[in-house]
Amino acid sequence: MTPNDEEHAAGPNERGWVYDGPDFLRPVDADPTDAPDEPAATDPGPVDGDEGAGLEPVDGDTTANAGLLDDSAPTVDDSDASASPEDAAETVNAELVDDSAPAVDDSDASTLPEDVADLRAIVHSLAEQLELTTRRLNAVIEAAADEDDEEEEEATPPEPGAGHKPGPREEKKPPAPPLILKLSGDEYERELALLSNWVRYLLAPHYLTEVSSQAPWCPKWWEHPQAVARLHALWIAWQELTTPEAGGWTGPSVWHLNHLDPCIAALRDPSGPFAGCMIKPEYAQHIVPEQPYAEPLPAAGIEEH
Repeated sequence: MTPNDEEHAAGPNERGWVYDGPDFLRPVDADPTDAPDEPAATDPGPVDGDEGAGLEPVDGDTTANAGLLDDSAPTVDDSDASASPEDAAETVNAELVDDSAPAVDDSDASTLPEDVADLRAIVHSLAEQLELTTRRLNAVIEAAADEDDEEEEEATPPEPGAGHKPGPREEKKPPAPPLILKLSGDEYERELALLSNWVRYLLAPHYLTEVSSQAPWCPKWWEHPQAVARLHALWIAWQELTTPEAGGWTGPSVWHLNHLDPCIAALRDPSGPFAGCMIKPEYAQHIVPEQPYAEPLPAAGIEEH
């Protein structure tokens, strides 16, 4: 008998059990012959290093008992039984959240206005380039069409007796006004009124020098036919040569040298049409000299020639 056997044989333990053999415990009042078929559930296991001691399965069916104690079966976690439906829903939602998804950086929201402004600037620049390209393309198309028209005109021989037809690029100039001496009636009066305004507001204040015996002048110049004809021709030349489209860069200079100076010199010559008019600023004199005339050709002379 081992020391443990001696200890257990001495009497019942604190639970009221006595040691009956190496593997069983029984109550004090129990009959030793009524040993239970199955090991006591309260068996504490091997005592004092008795590694071989333990509960044996009923009828030696170790296979059935092993099947009942299958450690591979999933264990049930009873701690979740008391959880509320709201907690369960939160748990499911948390499991559905994919932690691997990239997080959204809210700092990019502050750069959106700048990105939109940059995009608008790019679109505006592209629109300007498109408009410029369209204008250039239209100009090229028009130039090509004009060249085709010119080639067709050159290839087509002119019809006999047909007049000149202006080309597509030829500018149509307005007809030149007739000399005032060719006008009469109301046409003459209207043209003389326009000429009078030009002489009064442009020619006299800007180009006429002081009146003297060597440079006479007549304030009533329209009563001198020679002065009317010369001043009207000077005015017509001024209208053409001082217009940039017609006179170009040198038109005004040509008008001063070739038209203004000779005309004023002829009118204000001491022997010119104003010779009997004002020669002193303080003395207004106006004399229309007698206009020379020419005799008509004799009828006999016409018949002879």
